[in-house]
Amino acid sequence: TSAAGAQEKANPATAEPAAAPGSVIAVPDTPNPSKQYQPATVPSTSEPAVSGFVQGTGREYPGLLTLPVCDETDMFTVPPLADDTYEVIIPLGLLATPQHVHPTSHVYYHLVRDKTDSGGYGPPAAADVFAPGDIRILGVNSSESKGGPRGDYLDYDITFAPCQGRMFQFLHVSSLMPELQERFDVAVQSARCVEYGDAQTQYRLCQTSLELDVGVGTVLGTTGGKISSALDLEAYDLEGPSLAYANPARFGSRFDLRLKVACPFDWFAGKPVGTHGRLRPITPDRRAPVRGGDAGHSRHGPRQLVHRRDRGPRQLEPRAGPGA
Repeated sequence: TSAAGAQEKANPATAEPAAAPGSVIAVPDTPNPSKQYQPATVPSTSEPAVSGFVQGTGREYPGLLTLPVCDETDMFTVPPLADDTYEVIIPLGLLATPQHVHPTSHVYYHLVRDKTDSGGYGPPAAADVFAPGDIRILGVNSSESKGGPRGDYLDYDITFAPCQGRMFQFLHVSSLMPELQERFDVAVQSARCVEYGDAQTQYRLCQTSLELDVGVGTVLGTTGGKISSALDLEAYDLEGPSLAYANPARFGSRFDLRLKVACPFDWFAGKPVGTHGRLRPITPDRRAPVRGGDAGHSRHGPRQLVHRRDRGPRQLEPRAGPGA
């Protein structure tokens, strides 16, 4: 029994009179006491509600919000690179100082490179980058470098989505297909750009938002050359639960995409790495299952899981610069 109810029982004269059947009771702090109660609107099951994270991401990429809702048929069917252009896939969670002191949030398609006469490796040849499905390109970011030991170069990232709840990025694209280049050249005129550098090298980073629908298998551009030794692929599950980071407060926004990082291979039908097999741990212990290409530990200690074209062991080399 509440304190107010106890007081009313103790002082019947001060108690409110009982309401007559069928009368309307005025509720304190109600702006219009005579207004009849209306139940809350329940979203239709035929039109699923858009998640808050999708809505938040759509403020930066408006084209995301007009895509259809994701379902089980929204699977990629084409690998982003031809089989003979890459030699190894490095999965999520790579640790390689000084470039990556935190686990990487993307997978790498490490491109084929020829050995030089001195025993090192030269830059990879340019390789076509394919649309893995019917997608909408939502934005292109650019990183321009002037000066420095590698000379001038321009590096692109392509953000795209097949449906509302999933978003992907190709990182380190060295050239864009003509139509996409034209759209970027227009969008960059009003883009958010940041410039920084030192006495030797100057950098200019620009972020654009645009919309371009392309079909599966379309050549989006190229990767490789002097720009990068790998094509990176990053995936975000916008409708899934946020990752349980030790300190989520370090992210500047509750719509930070790093909270939604996922394994891109979970959304490829068949074998997303071509015809040469799946990711395998290069350690004496090959019994542990691999899902999504996670880097982890075996009973023999740390392990790096890679997809090998020749299935043999290989010493992975840390890379510097924009290929990291």
